[in-house]
Amino acid sequence: MPLQNVEDDIRTELVRKLVHLTAFLIPAIYYFVDRRFALSVLIPLTAVAVFLEWARYSTEGFGRWFNKWLGPILRKKERPEGARTFHAAVWTLIVSTVMVGLFPKYVTIFSLTVWIFGDGTAALVGRRLGRHRIGDRTLQGSLGFLLAALLVVAATPRLGNGLGEYVICIAAAVVGTVVELLSRDPIEDNLSVPLSIAGTVWILYFLVYPALKLNDFGFH
Repeated sequence: MPLQNVEDDIRTELVRKLVHLTAFLIPAIYYFVDRRFALSVLIPLTAVAVFLEWARYSTEGFGRWFNKWLGPILRKKERPEGARTFHAAVWTLIVSTVMVGLFPKYVTIFSLTVWIFGDGTAALVGRRLGRHRIGDRTLQGSLGFLLAALLVVAATPRLGNGLGEYVICIAAAVVGTVVELLSRDPIEDNLSVPLSIAGTVWILYFLVYPALKLNDFGFH
């Protein structure tokens, strides 16, 4: 690929991931509200997003307007000429809604935060520095994911500040990194990565700290 095309591709990915990072508002706001309020906001937003996705594929005029403004940052699979799949922002709303409804509050906030920052870092590092490919990914991108995930582990609060909790969260970060590396495409990892992190955290806390109340986190 010519150098100019590579640079344009990196700039496009940077814009895409900066938009993706705004998803951090979901776990950040969820920290201050309860599950019922979070779902009362997320469910309507997700429904509207899914409807707009249907509209852009089924209504020609709206589709042209949508692609005029957002087409440059959509992946090929997210464009009308592609596989006609939901774009990443819609998947983010879907998986966030599912996780808020399914997992304890602490698990959801931690897992979404790791995924959001890890995914953005992996994409940018992989496109800029990726040299050793593993399937559709690069080793460098996955190392970027892991580094970002470990920084989240270090920066976010634990429930009891025990060393074992850090071990659990590091284990979940490693699982998320491996799942991201093995995922076949960016659409798939929007579901598999955050859910694998959340599942790992939830199971390990249940096994090691069964008495800890994982919903007693943040403000209520």
